[in-house]
Amino acid sequence: MKQPLVVLLLVLAECCETTPDAPQMLCSEGPCLVVQVETDGQEELRFYRDEHHFATVVSQGGTFNLRFHPSEHPDAWGTSCYLMPHLPGAILSGATVEVTCSDTGVSLIATGVVSRGVDEKYGTWDAELDIAFDPDSPEVLAEGTLSIDLDGPLDATTGDLSVVRVASNFLQDVPLLGGGIGNTGDMSHVTVTGDDFIFDWVPDEAPGHFPTDTTTTLTLEVVGTINSVDTAAQGYAPINEAPKPTVTLTLATLPPESILTFGGLYDTAKAQDFWEDNVGVTPLVRAPHDSGELVFEVGLSATP
Repeated sequence: MKQPLVVLLLVLAECCETTPDAPQMLCSEGPCLVVQVETDGQEELRFYRDEHHFATVVSQGGTFNLRFHPSEHPDAWGTSCYLMPHLPGAILSGATVEVTCSDTGVSLIATGVVSRGVDEKYGTWDAELDIAFDPDSPEVLAEGTLSIDLDGPLDATTGDLSVVRVASNFLQDVPLLGGGIGNTGDMSHVTVTGDDFIFDWVPDEAPGHFPTDTTTTLTLEVVGTINSVDTAAQGYAPINEAPKPTVTLTLATLPPESILTFGGLYDTAKAQDFWEDNVGVTPLVRAPHDSGELVFEVGLSATP
C-alpha cells in the first residue's frame, strides 16, 4: 500500500502537469521518498521518511545547500551546509544533484565546479553521500566522500581553499519574545575539534577567527539554540519561537593527505537580521599547497 504522502504527490503530479511549481516525485522506496519543488527560481529536493520532511537540498542559482530537520517542530530548520569547495570571493554556482531512495534514506551524487570570483572556476568536485533519518532518535546522519580536482596548486594568486561552507544565524542585542534584549538565533557557538586541540568559537566574541592550528581531521559542531527573536518588535511580521538543530560536520583527509585549519566569520553589520546567514564557518586548506587533488571523508549529523 502506498503511503498517504505518495498518493497525494501522485495526484498532484497527474492533475498539475503544466504547473511549474507542482511537486514531482523523483524516487521512493519503502517509507522514504524525494520530491522536487520549484518556486520563485529556487529548486528544492525534499527528503521524507514516514511523511517526516527530514532534509532538503536547496539549489538557488546552482548551489548545493543541505539543510536538516530532525525535529517535529515545523519551524526547526536552521544551519545550512554548502558542500561546495570554493576560492575567496566566489559566488557559489554550477552544482548538479542526482538522488536515489532506499528503505532508510537517500543516496545522492553531487558534482560541480570550484568557484572562483564572480564567474570563474578553478577545478571540479564531486560528492557522494548516504543520508538517513532515524525517527526514534531522532537524528539525521550522512556519510560519504568529497573529492576535489583543482586546475593547479594553491598559491598567492588563488588564496586558500574553502572545502565547504557552513552557514548559520547569530543575533546580537535583539528584542526577545517574553521581553528584554539579548542574543539568540539559530546557533549559540561552534565547538571546533582537531587532532590535538578543541575550543569553542562564539561569533560575537571574535567576529573574524582564523587560528593557525592545523589538523588532518576537523569536526565542527554548530550548536543549535532556541530562536526567540521578537520580529514584531523589530517592525516585521511576527514569527514563532523555534528550537534549531545542532549540526555537526566532520572532515577527514584521505591520501594524498591535506592539512586543514578552521575559519569563522561573523558579519556584525547583519547582527540583528534574522533572515541572514550572518555566520560562515569553513574548513580551509591553506596556500601554498602543491597537490591539485584532495579527498575527504565526510560525516554529517543533525539532532534537535
